[in-house]
Amino acid sequence: ITIVVDEGKSITGDAASRARQELGQVLLSIQEECRAEGVNIVQSNLRAIGNALGGIDARVQSALQIMMKTQEREEIGKLFDDAKGLSPEDTPYPGNGLVSQDGAKPRPFQSYRLTPQMIRRTAVAVAGRRPALDEPSAIIAGEAYAHRWTRERVAWLLEASPAAATVPVGASGSGNPPVPAGGDDADMGAAVERMDATAARLRAERLDAEQGPAGDHDQASVDEEFAALVAQFDDGEPTPPTARVRAGELLHEAGSDGIGPEALAERLRAEGYTTTRQTAAAWLAEDVRDGRARRLRRGIYAHVDLSDGGHSG
Repeated sequence: ITIVVDEGKSITGDAASRARQELGQVLLSIQEECRAEGVNIVQSNLRAIGNALGGIDARVQSALQIMMKTQEREEIGKLFDDAKGLSPEDTPYPGNGLVSQDGAKPRPFQSYRLTPQMIRRTAVAVAGRRPALDEPSAIIAGEAYAHRWTRERVAWLLEASPAAATVPVGASGSGNPPVPAGGDDADMGAAVERMDATAARLRAERLDAEQGPAGDHDQASVDEEFAALVAQFDDGEPTPPTARVRAGELLHEAGSDGIGPEALAERLRAEGYTTTRQTAAAWLAEDVRDGRARRLRRGIYAHVDLSDGGHSG
């Protein structure tokens, strides 16, 4: 079970109502007690500020923490425990972000920009992979799921007029609830059956065309289909690496001679980044701690694979 909370500040912020604050406490209890049972909470906020994060308890219980492009160094420190050496310069482009799993030091990453058109095409491409609910799940989903194709729920999809007429309420005030006019339950049921049959036929035709009549989805075919789907969204212009990633590349390019923080920062600025010497020095020190670099001599570092057996000093 996954519970998605959008705009989490509305239940954790100072202006939240008493009922919403109680909901926040319930969600925190679920986060603390139900993870082993497979219940997960996904909470998103516009900004990583204190009262939006739900307090230190909610943050500590979060196994996965993600922050997209930000302009505020302070907010990085509020979300991630180990934010030393991180700055907004690490996420200079749209789609850049920082991610930390299980308390590990945050790392830069690049996400795809999903437009409505891409989402629609993706939904169509994977529609045939949606399994029917098993019996326990159907019981949990309840009436709302079981009756999702009833006349009252889907009539608006089939009505020609956007402003459908409704059945008037009787004089006693206890008449039937408003329902879209046009067609009875039998007509609606037949329409739904035609929709389901058409969808099933289209899925079968697509599977026959792509993988043969058996429609077997081995891992190789799944990987190929996913790669083809991603390729549709590739505009041929790769996003430049983050400053942090590019710094690692420049360290490697420096070879056995190594490079210092001032020179590294200058190289990055020449390529359009805004990295300071202090940030470059912090990155090099981090690379030494993580075993990716060696200190050759005072202020000069080389990639561990290219340092000719250099020593840390």
